[in-house]
Amino acid sequence: MDSKTPVQQAHATTLFSDEHYAQCKLALRDSLDKGNRLVRSMRDGRFSIPTEGAFKDRLCKTEGDVLHAVVPTSLVEYTIWFKHIGEKGRLRGRTRTFSAIRENYIGIPMKWVHMYKTFCPHCQQDQRRKQGTRIKPIIVSLVWERHQCDLIDLRKFVCTYEGDEYKWLLHLKDHHSRLSFLVALKKKESRGVLEAVFGIYNIFGPPTIFQTDNGREFTAESMQAALKERWPVLQILNGPARHPQSQGSVERANAVVEEYIVTYSHA
Repeated sequence: MDSKTPVQQAHATTLFSDEHYAQCKLALRDSLDKGNRLVRSMRDGRFSIPTEGAFKDRLCKTEGDVLHAVVPTSLVEYTIWFKHIGEKGRLRGRTRTFSAIRENYIGIPMKWVHMYKTFCPHCQQDQRRKQGTRIKPIIVSLVWERHQCDLIDLRKFVCTYEGDEYKWLLHLKDHHSRLSFLVALKKKESRGVLEAVFGIYNIFGPPTIFQTDNGREFTAESMQAALKERWPVLQILNGPARHPQSQGSVERANAVVEEYIVTYSHA
């Protein structure tokens, strides 16, 4: 038979079960026998039931000069939630939540605070919001104002024409009208890219901004110098590859082009 008092049993499990909580309150409130073992244990542990104040009629314990309310198991989740949300509705972290709880309550271990925060729906939603990539859209108001250029890898397909094998596809897209130009290339090199771009712009004229990723086939000095010599006012931008904020439009269109290639190659 367990010789521990309900108070000792409750402290052994850290949390006060509802049964222990009710038993301790009943002993303190109704027992007039000061020799009662449970009452003596409660008095020695500085437990009491205030008759006024914020913790009126609740089982409390005095630690130092501060009165702390004991939290039974059934109120643990609500108490953690109440302190986790904070007075201004701002979510507290695990450590701050636990510190806020310890200011007024006892009976809630840190591991329960950690567990609650792990599965807190507000925290999960806030985390998803922080992890989400904020993409600032590129605002273009005119046709031919900004072009994006990229290469599509055709090596996974069998693309031949008149005995020549084409391994790359240059994709030039107008950001405003979504008009795309496609030119097959045998190699991934700046010379082939430059010839394809010249072939398009010599007919339709250059845009205000010519945007590519930072691949060597686009950033070669010979290519940039040739473009500037032919069209001195052309603005050339080179950004990181597979970057949604800068190259997202043409890269999304690349996926559509690849779907067409797969469809027609199996037709």
